[in-house]
Amino acid sequence: MSAASATYRNSLPPDEEHPPADPSTPANLPISLSLKSAFRASLTEYYVHLRFFSGSWEGYDPRLTGGPYNLVLTSETIYKSDGLRPLIDLMQAACRCIPNPDGDRLAELVDQKLSLSSDYPMLSNEPHQYLCLVAAKIIYFGVGGGVSEFVRTVEGSPWKGKVETALEKIVGVGRSILRVRWNEK
Repeated sequence: MSAASATYRNSLPPDEEHPPADPSTPANLPISLSLKSAFRASLTEYYVHLRFFSGSWEGYDPRLTGGPYNLVLTSETIYKSDGLRPLIDLMQAACRCIPNPDGDRLAELVDQKLSLSSDYPMLSNEPHQYLCLVAAKIIYFGVGGGVSEFVRTVEGSPWKGKVETALEKIVGVGRSILRVRWNEK
């Protein structure tokens, strides 16, 4: 249990029902006003600022929304072959060369949550610190996209990016979490 969740749990009245602290125990989490307030306070305490965007990748300019960013997450976005290039251009622009003094902490959290190997390089060793993660199915049947095509497109782009597998599940519907690193032009 995190320190932030302990603070929230300790603030609840004893008669208020809340799920068990053990994350391996299935339960429903009521989204109450006090939970939302605790979540916002935790984000502020750890200097986390979240923004969510939707729409066409071609029309999005990260500079107009406070970018570049030190964390870019995307999921289920590499399913369509003809959409890869605009997505990759946007991902690179969103991560472009930004120093991040908290980069080592960000990498540490990712290492813990994804159970990455101990030889996985930390962000603090990089000159420009950001984390760009893509969650996807290994192959999307019937639409032509998937991990292999994404990797070929990133590594063949003008940015000569590098894709590493951070986590992979090959049983059932294969899934991967990929880390993308960008070279400067």
